[in-house]
Amino acid sequence: MQQLLKNAFLNQAQQKFPERAKNWEFQATLFATCVLTALHFYFEQNILPPIEQVQSDWREMFEIMGI
Repeated sequence: MQQLLKNAFLNQAQQKFPERAKNWEFQATLFATCVLTALHFYFEQNILPPIEQVQSDWREMFEIMGI
């Protein structure tokens, strides 16, 4: 599952920024880890993850940390 998410991120990054000669591996790994951690958190509570809320929480988390 992690590899599928990483590949999805890598494909998206290469499509959005084809001019950037960059190794996206770190961001792909971070993205996959965040997604799987969020899914794990909600599935442990036996509820479907609220995707919009998760996205909002991620944005808020980076805002709090000044990133």
